[in-house]
Amino acid sequence: QRESFDSFSRVDYVVNPIHRFTVSLSVFPQKLDFFNLNSFNPADTTANFHQRGWFLALNEQAAFKSGGLLQSSFSVKQFDANIFGNSAAPYRIAPEGNFGGWFDRQHRESRRYEWLEVYHFALRHWHGLHVFKTGLNFSHTTFNGSNTSDPVRVVRADDTTSQLIEFVGGGKLRRRQNEYSAFVQDKWSINGRVTLDLGLRFDRDQISGTNNFAPRFGFVFLPTASERTVVRGGVGLFYDKISLNSGSFEQYQNLRVTAFAPDGVTVADEPRLFRNTAPGGGLENPYSIAANVQVDHQLTERLLLRVGYEERHTRRDFFVEPVSHQASTASALLLQNSGRSRYCEFQTLARLRFQEGRNILLSYVRSEARGDLNDFNTYFGNLRHPVIRPNQFGKQQFDVPNRLLLWGDFGLPYDIVATPVFEWRGGFPFSFLDEAQNFVGPRNAGGRFPQLMTLDLLVTKGVKIPFRGKKYKGRVGVTIFNITNHWNPRDVQNNLASPQFGTFYNSPDRSFRTKFEFVKF
Repeated sequence: QRESFDSFSRVDYVVNPIHRFTVSLSVFPQKLDFFNLNSFNPADTTANFHQRGWFLALNEQAAFKSGGLLQSSFSVKQFDANIFGNSAAPYRIAPEGNFGGWFDRQHRESRRYEWLEVYHFALRHWHGLHVFKTGLNFSHTTFNGSNTSDPVRVVRADDTTSQLIEFVGGGKLRRRQNEYSAFVQDKWSINGRVTLDLGLRFDRDQISGTNNFAPRFGFVFLPTASERTVVRGGVGLFYDKISLNSGSFEQYQNLRVTAFAPDGVTVADEPRLFRNTAPGGGLENPYSIAANVQVDHQLTERLLLRVGYEERHTRRDFFVEPVSHQASTASALLLQNSGRSRYCEFQTLARLRFQEGRNILLSYVRSEARGDLNDFNTYFGNLRHPVIRPNQFGKQQFDVPNRLLLWGDFGLPYDIVATPVFEWRGGFPFSFLDEAQNFVGPRNAGGRFPQLMTLDLLVTKGVKIPFRGKKYKGRVGVTIFNITNHWNPRDVQNNLASPQFGTFYNSPDRSFRTKFEFVKF
């Protein structure tokens, strides 16, 4: 159940021929009730997510007689969030599903101040045309909140307790962060057929305390004089920010896990306290090395063909790893800063222009996504998972080897536009579990969901709305989802102890949604 409101306002003021000033304000409150509702989480067991937020930006632009352009901006963003359950009943995880009330409560208040200066130099001629740009950025972010959880019971098929998971500590969270960055960029047009994009970025933040330099290179090449073929590509190093949630890891509640014998009463292993432990040498920024190449060929005036390849390797990502020692007090939940992931895709695309501004596009993507699977957000994000098993490296949950998309927009009489979208793709992978919620075999290797096939359609009509002597343009319409009512399940019973093991559930039926766009000219 969703309730949201989005508002964006902007005021532009031309101070003089050189200076222009802009103020923009957006507000975006949202309520998502029962937002993890599915076949295994009844309404009373789900969580609610309520957010409040606003964004204010002041921008000033100065154009100089020399041809230079200075853009200055200052912004403030406030984002608050609350996550809470719908029932006070104890939370239980069973082979058949989850029962009771949601166990976790979160409250977050965050604010970010940011100042940005970007200077565009006048055009320079030296062995071609150079467009130089440089910038400085400073931001200050504060985060305050709490994350507290009630005990969780993992029960077997006969309803006896397998594990009791308790959360120890106050769960009060607080972190501040200063971030600094600078960049230089040169777009160098050597001639009409070769353009290079050269850049270097510097980043430093308060949590890691390290200086990170990231070079980047891109190119555009026209191999023939006809200019009907364009080759694009690039490679670069990209550093990620360290989230304040990761930086607050040791402030979260610690897990205390008690294992029980088959009778569900006798303690099989004394309670083990897993203390949240961050890397001893401090946190380092995750980084990615990404590269891509793409070839576009204008086969006819109306038909464009594209072939492309992209690959991205991520290192120093964050994941959690439970470590048990013989002494129960020496166990730990480690925040590891050595996570790896790899994503690659091969894409082909055809675009047919059959009306002015109207296109039909057909795309096929072959891809692979692998990485460490105990990523931080799975266990400490909005929807916390209380059962933490050893990390594995394998297929990501969003790994889809094959995907086909066909979409377009058709202009019809009476200012009607029809936009159909057809999608076919392979199913997402899933794991096998036993009744104690342990993974059986490699994770995400148990099987895949059935192939997804869906046809959606958006139809809108232009309208003019009179108001105070003026007419304002807008569009009204309707969206139809899954027109063919194809079986596209979103849930699977993957617990070997369930009589329904291997059954798929929760396919969305055909549905309708109205749409209204209001545009002031």
